[in-house]
Amino acid sequence: PFNTVQSFIKNSAITVEMQTTNENNIPYYAVEKSVDGKSFTKLCDRESNNTPLNAYNYIDPNPVNGDNYYRISSTDINGVSTYSQVLKVFKASEMSTIKVFPNPIIDNTINLRVENQPAGVYKIKLVNSSGQSVFTKEIQLRGGSSTESFRPAQHVPPGIYHLEIIKPGGAKTSLSLIY
Repeated sequence: PFNTVQSFIKNSAITVEMQTTNENNIPYYAVEKSVDGKSFTKLCDRESNNTPLNAYNYIDPNPVNGDNYYRISSTDINGVSTYSQVLKVFKASEMSTIKVFPNPIIDNTINLRVENQPAGVYKIKLVNSSGQSVFTKEIQLRGGSSTESFRPAQHVPPGIYHLEIIKPGGAKTSLSLIY
């Protein structure tokens, strides 16, 4: 009865979609999930429409980091079950990180990569090994992940520096970098 079955990540959830044709004598479908691809548990039942062309979907709001496996089962009125192909969706970890690249700094340009960070104003300060502030800047981030590039107006002498970042909530991160 399965015409197409697909799954994809959207906004940190996984959506499983199914289209069927010529449903006859099928009271419901079950969406099943596994984290190892072998042992499946039922997530939900979907009552079938029993019409010529149908579309169903299910949103898994809590996928695990790593591989998530899904399949659809249909059981007809005689109790005979049929399974869709198994769909595998990989969900990357949503760790919050802030990185500087390349390190050592090239051409006096600091590239700051933020991943899964809150929106707001970030205060940036470049501090030399003597504790003196060499450069300060505020940047407005939309939230989520992005890359920001900036250049201190003056030439920064070679050496080891710390890039201090104060997040919107006041949390502080310090990264070592080499000029």
